[in-house]
Amino acid sequence: MIGEILSKNISIVMPIHNQELIIDRILYGIYNNSSKNVKELILILDGCTDNTRPNVEKFLETYNKNNRFKVKLFITPNIFEVKSCNIGFKNSTCSWIINIQDDIEILEKDFDQRLMKPFNIMENLIATGGRDAHNVSLINNVISWTDMAGRDAKFPSLKERNKFYVRDIINRAPILFDHKKLEELNYLDEDFAPICQDDTDLFLRAYKEKGYLCGSYLIEYNSPLEWGGTRKSFEVSNFVHWSEQKNMQLLKERHYDIIVGEKHNFEINI
Repeated sequence: MIGEILSKNISIVMPIHNQELIIDRILYGIYNNSSKNVKELILILDGCTDNTRPNVEKFLETYNKNNRFKVKLFITPNIFEVKSCNIGFKNSTCSWIINIQDDIEILEKDFDQRLMKPFNIMENLIATGGRDAHNVSLINNVISWTDMAGRDAKFPSLKERNKFYVRDIINRAPILFDHKKLEELNYLDEDFAPICQDDTDLFLRAYKEKGYLCGSYLIEYNSPLEWGGTRKSFEVSNFVHWSEQKNMQLLKERHYDIIVGEKHNFEINI
């Protein structure tokens, strides 16, 4: 691991690609709603061809004057999400890491501390997510997502917010990781590069190899559909489709026993 680990502090890791129109809002959501325990902001500008980089630099110059966050900025040439996230994870010097996507506007004050709460009651957690959780099953020989909890719950009700949903996997946006446990698994498996299902593989490996669980504890956020999917060219879409099909096959080969086995499907009131 790079550098000395800070025992109680949090890094935020966010890969970014061509989000010039919304990146100020995304970064402001982080600055405005992070607790004092967030110490690092690690941004990976991956293959940006618009004004994302100058917009990010201007934002940081304006809002990070007092060095509230230690900022680490990486410029990468279209390596996509799996490798971008690993760059951020491996350069974190904190004991906790939050992975946020570049189309998620955080609206919840001290969201990082809310995501920390389930760790106080479950020792074998590797991660908590602020969005949805679901199980992975095999239906007609096709990998399917079942037992969803918290799907599209941008503004969860009080009842939903009191529940921690334990399932096989959780989706990014955001996810809080125990850094030590993430390192034990050697981070994301880059066999799943460039994109898709790397997080599914990570959580299935975490359970198979270490007995670690994950779950969702919903936060408030904003993420309109039109903010996502900035890599929309025909060539890139085909590339992503190829990666998705490749990685679905990898999941079946590596995790068939878990996919067809007993599901994690319970809730805990917090």
